[in-house]
Amino acid sequence: MLFGQIGFIENKGQFDDRVVYEAEYQTHKIYLTEKGFSVLLHDEQKWSKMINRLHNHRTRAHSDLEEAIKDTIGFQHVFYTLEGGDLSRSSGVVKVPEYYNYFLGADSSKWASNVAKYTKVLYTDVYPKIDLEFEAIDRRFKYNFILRPGADIKDIKINIEGADSFRVTKDRLIVSTQFGDFSEIIPISYEVRGDARTPITMNYTLENGLVGFTTKMFRNKVQVVIDPELIFSTYSGSTVDNFGFTATFDDEGNMYAGGIATSPTSVVNGRYPATVGSFDLTFNGGYSGGVSNRKSPWDISLSKYSADGSTLVYATYLGGSHDEYPHSLIVGEGNELILFGTSQSDNYPITAGAVSELKRGGVDMVITRFNQDGSELVGSTYIGGNSADGLNSSPTMTEYYADEYRGEINLDAFGNIVVASCTYSPDFPTTSGALQPILIGGQEGVVFSLSANLTTLRWSTFLGGNDMDALYSIDQATDGSFYVSGGTSSKDLAKTQSAFRSDYLGGTADGFVSKISNDGKTLDVTSYFGSDLYDQILMSDLDFSGNVYIVGHTRGMMPTKGEVYSNANGKQFIAKLSSDLSELEVSTVYGSGGPTTDLTINAFLVDECGKVYVSGWGTNFGADGYRLDAMPITPDAFQKTTNGQDFHILVLEENLESLVFGSYFGGTLTDDHVDGGTSRFDKRGIMYQSVCSSCPSQNGRGQISDFPTSDGAYSETNPSPRCSNASFKIRVANQNFKPRMEDEVFNVSVLDELQFSYVIQDDASDSLRATYTWGPELSSAVRTGESELRGLGEITNDFLFQFGCEHAGDTFLINAYAVDQGCPSSEDNNSLISIIVDSVPLLPPPPVLCLNFLGDEKLRIDWESTESSRYFKEMVLYKIDPNGNKSVLQYIDNQGPGSYTDEDVINPRNTNYTYYIEVLNICDVAGPQTYNLSSVKESEVPADHTYLKTVTVEGSELKLVFLKSKEDDFGSYQVFKKDRVKGTYRFYKEILSVNDTVFFDTEVNVNEVSYCYQIRVTDGCGHLSKMSNEGCSIVLRGIAQNKKGQTPRYYMDLYWDDYKDWQDGVSKYELLRSVDTGNLRPATVVNNATTEYIDGKLDYDWGGYWYSVLAYENEGGHNAVSRSNDIYLIQPPEVFVPNAVTLNNDGLNDSFGWADVFVREFTMDIYNRWGEKVFSTTDKNDRWSSVYKEGDLKYSNVYMWIVSYYGWDNTRHYDSGTVTFLK
Repeated sequence: MLFGQIGFIENKGQFDDRVVYEAEYQTHKIYLTEKGFSVLLHDEQKWSKMINRLHNHRTRAHSDLEEAIKDTIGFQHVFYTLEGGDLSRSSGVVKVPEYYNYFLGADSSKWASNVAKYTKVLYTDVYPKIDLEFEAIDRRFKYNFILRPGADIKDIKINIEGADSFRVTKDRLIVSTQFGDFSEIIPISYEVRGDARTPITMNYTLENGLVGFTTKMFRNKVQVVIDPELIFSTYSGSTVDNFGFTATFDDEGNMYAGGIATSPTSVVNGRYPATVGSFDLTFNGGYSGGVSNRKSPWDISLSKYSADGSTLVYATYLGGSHDEYPHSLIVGEGNELILFGTSQSDNYPITAGAVSELKRGGVDMVITRFNQDGSELVGSTYIGGNSADGLNSSPTMTEYYADEYRGEINLDAFGNIVVASCTYSPDFPTTSGALQPILIGGQEGVVFSLSANLTTLRWSTFLGGNDMDALYSIDQATDGSFYVSGGTSSKDLAKTQSAFRSDYLGGTADGFVSKISNDGKTLDVTSYFGSDLYDQILMSDLDFSGNVYIVGHTRGMMPTKGEVYSNANGKQFIAKLSSDLSELEVSTVYGSGGPTTDLTINAFLVDECGKVYVSGWGTNFGADGYRLDAMPITPDAFQKTTNGQDFHILVLEENLESLVFGSYFGGTLTDDHVDGGTSRFDKRGIMYQSVCSSCPSQNGRGQISDFPTSDGAYSETNPSPRCSNASFKIRVANQNFKPRMEDEVFNVSVLDELQFSYVIQDDASDSLRATYTWGPELSSAVRTGESELRGLGEITNDFLFQFGCEHAGDTFLINAYAVDQGCPSSEDNNSLISIIVDSVPLLPPPPVLCLNFLGDEKLRIDWESTESSRYFKEMVLYKIDPNGNKSVLQYIDNQGPGSYTDEDVINPRNTNYTYYIEVLNICDVAGPQTYNLSSVKESEVPADHTYLKTVTVEGSELKLVFLKSKEDDFGSYQVFKKDRVKGTYRFYKEILSVNDTVFFDTEVNVNEVSYCYQIRVTDGCGHLSKMSNEGCSIVLRGIAQNKKGQTPRYYMDLYWDDYKDWQDGVSKYELLRSVDTGNLRPATVVNNATTEYIDGKLDYDWGGYWYSVLAYENEGGHNAVSRSNDIYLIQPPEVFVPNAVTLNNDGLNDSFGWADVFVREFTMDIYNRWGEKVFSTTDKNDRWSSVYKEGDLKYSNVYMWIVSYYGWDNTRHYDSGTVTFLK
């Protein structure tokens, strides 16, 4: 599995016991433990030196193996311990298909098989509500802290040991080791809300030697991840050498990669994966050497990949019998791929009617257009003269590897093709009226336009001076004019006084940019750009305002302008010029600050938002001090370190103000690069890059798959013996997020104010417009609150509502809508503010309402205070006379106790008057009324009584169950218990809850005494009900009987108290019985006429029995059931032994046996007359046939027996005697 995906390998005993998971990161080791993690480092220079001796891809020859292994490599182990953390809970989350077997050494305990590997490991709750996640992504290692709602970021404390030293800055953790410093950039952090991730700012802290994190933006009500998107990355699938040059895209996000592929003869059955139906399925030929001085024969190779990289849509060869190279790709209308390249072949595929059907020089330019599915040519033509065309071979213009293959193809606003390149041919075709019809110097820049079908040269012109010139980039402005840029050593470029720089600046070359008319006839302006040393503009782009952005190389001290991000003495420059090229708006430099350029530029973009994107590759191994390892890197980088030759991706904020993104991208073992040509970003900031990947060494061979491919990509591994034209697509643009706004719910009561501030935020501080809509029903409550607001980055709407009774019980909705003016496109969002206006509560009446008779002609109504409430308005006392007429006696404006005397009554004890009270709230809504107070009822039965259903034995307690009182102003239950001595009832307990109708009496002896009870009800007015019925407990008793001569001889005599306390009497008794290991179950039913039962149905093998009695109330009552106490009765054991046995084989009494009842354990021993034990058994069902020794029958002998046994009484019983065996 040498080339498998990196990941974390579980420890099944094959590693050190302290290791939970192990991973290889580049050439280092990473160990995850139950305390933290550690990194095992080594001397990378010595490591690289040893590897280079084995696989030299640059200039040195192979050394022998002995030289390679002479080096010794030092190591250092750095430990990261989470102080106070708990890392005992870990699990592999994302498992890869591959597995490992370990059978190393003689110790089998260290062997392991089917060992799994994971790309993600999760430690849960390392601190409260904080998880720690380790990820291996695209051959990169990173760790994330995930803070769930409620987490405290200050809990995270990391102790670093094993390093020489370490320190923190605001955004970096710098660890010093014997091999140098390495730094960890602060992990990027997000708030996670659903599917949305909002970046937040984090800083490192260092307190008491422990590393931690801090932020002012973290809100612990949302989840936070301390952590751009690789859409896909794939090898080409070629089984022959295949090098990447150029890439582009279409409107559907499909990617097109152009490269070169060598002869199939270099590998048996090797081929580029040309697809059935494509234009050309076979290699066409070529030769080593020639103008390009390449050592293999080459054809152009073209591949189209689906938007997600999972599918090769089509692939084709393109070329003639000699060599071809693709410089630049573009996709035209109808998703038709158009190529600009160079060819040395006289028989390159050319279509009839082409601008030029014949090659005129050693190397000509070729422009070829395919149909949508790559099966046919729409048009194809040569362009050139009698010398070399399209191949930048000027020594002053080829500073960096593969600069020969620059130049760009593009489209104008009408779909015509435009090309910027260079030529040595004096007879290069130009058109009438060209701004420069002749070649002036050696190598000259050329720019021309072709019809979309390549049958017409629309216009063509030279552009240069009396020395060496080359054009690399072309863009069209909105007014139709073109900007072309490149490099020149000519000091006599046409001067325009309005140019930013009209004179040559010095050195071997300057960059220059020109603006020409859309027909190639007029030069509007040309400006030099650079320093007093070497400079070139390699690519350009236009922003939406028409400003010109350029990127290139310098060896000089290029000044910066404006408040821009920059690296001191950087040798890659980016600048923004005004559309008329008269002003330098802003400029910057970036890179290591070394004496020369760090990387070559392959793709350049200014996106819809003004952000600037640059892609290029570089190396640490050049002769002039190249330093790829010191490029700008951000926390969210795909790769934060490089093996020395990788790609670098840079994104700068609008006007170059700040660094947005910086990352390396490439393999960990080999030298990734591009052999020339243009790759591209689309205006959304998605990068499409063609790569020469996984090349093992110069002229070396051997399949290596170290380039970071994506899961499910068309070709995840490299089948080529050497290089593969890998392709990757990455989204590195900022994405405009929706304005942040949340649903809110408010509860408010009538007459209360509701005041709140509703905040809408935009993380990019874009202009915001918010509207708020609500129905007319809510308008009457609004005191403050705007229906529309505008702001920058944040809008706050301060609402104030005042609700009245008319709003009670309603729910009001406010729809909030916000839209930003963000980039690359506006985003909107909406939310719902719900206001629930609670109804004014209904107020309870006084809990107690009492009626007192004042003689025969007056009644006084008394009431207690009601619960205080701010919603109280008044109480109303109502009266209903004997004729049913209702009237108001009094309006009561307070909630305290009170009374009212009604003198308008006649004979109230016999003529019914009814009274009740209602309470009105502030919205004049009445609550529940009191109970009706009736004069006749209060005279006759002032308090309703209850009924005692059962008195039941439960264990050692008595359980009383009685009916719930129906008394309106219930006061209490009073429990009375009969005095056993005096025979009268005395007050025993009081129960204050009307619902508490079960009472347990613990002060009882349920097995000896029958207890009797009565219940009385009191009301809130002090009235007493009559006593309830009497209820008494049942006491069950019993005796175990053994009476000889009686049937049954053994029985249980059971008797109990008569349960005669129910008004409707007892319907029946039910006897429950169980052996002592079982549950009580019904045994028999006894009629209500008796309270005694004889249980003779005993099991003679079981001596202990439990009993209880249930009494059932007669129908018409309350279906009550009362239960007695439980009793346990035991029958003593007995054993009966005979004194003689007859051995006459008559089948009767032929062996010695015995009878037993209620015996639990048993031992029988038999001895002969000499005292020898001749028989022994513990089986009470056994028998003895008098055989003592084999063949020795003892007739007419007397034997002694001894028996011991236990019963359920737990007492040992003994007996002995003799038995005579008779013949």
